[in-house]
Amino acid sequence: MKKGTKTALICGVIFLAALVGYTGLDPFSYRNDSFYTGKQMKLGSQPEQVTPESLRERGAVCVQYDGHIHEIEGEFVPFRIHGKKGAYRAAMACADLLELNEQTELRIPDSLNFNNITSFIGGFHLYMFFQYYHGIPIADTLVSVEAGRFGKPLGITADLHYDFPEDLPTEPKITADEAERIAAKYEMNEPIGQKPDLMFVFDSKEQPALAWITYIGDYGYTVPVNAITGEVIDTDADITEEEQSPVTETAVTQTDITDTEGASA
Repeated sequence: MKKGTKTALICGVIFLAALVGYTGLDPFSYRNDSFYTGKQMKLGSQPEQVTPESLRERGAVCVQYDGHIHEIEGEFVPFRIHGKKGAYRAAMACADLLELNEQTELRIPDSLNFNNITSFIGGFHLYMFFQYYHGIPIADTLVSVEAGRFGKPLGITADLHYDFPEDLPTEPKITADEAERIAAKYEMNEPIGQKPDLMFVFDSKEQPALAWITYIGDYGYTVPVNAITGEVIDTDADITEEEQSPVTETAVTQTDITDTEGASA
């Protein structure tokens, strides 16, 4: 190996090592995190709970959506967030305000699983968790915890589903292969070879259903197939402007929290 080539190779390795150490990224790995089933996080002690008073003291701002607190912006917890356990601890501290404890089957720590972490230059981290029901991931759900440099808490967002019917099936009656064949026939195209994922999805009428998520066509178009009936699920809802829920952003006060709790009762 030439001296110049060897020097360039060594410099490249040093740069990649520094990149991994600084950002937490692995430039040699790639995986589809869309449906990654992470392990449930367990904590040794209960974190300090977030209250309306503590949010007000830290100047945090909440965003309400459809009568629920959807997001808290600012320093929402009184501790630094380091790693996924720290992010999980922060989510648990906000569980009641963000209605993560809406019902027993969806209660933390039984339903929130770590998905992945995105790191940015400058020390910023975004920790993402998916919502689960009876050990099965729920589509279009996410709890994201944002932390700044040195673990400073910057915000938390919760997009979750509630009020699952008690008789909702949790065991599929058709196989993944059968669902893939149904989807391929429906789309008149071939599967891409990616194994279907079992998830709960919501149809165009916002009704939950156990489904196989299949990947069809050259670009892996996702086609949900009802895991009980074998029917392709229509998830496209036509929402009018009148039906769209308003988003409001206000400083958190005791009144805001009381009104939110009353709306969710």
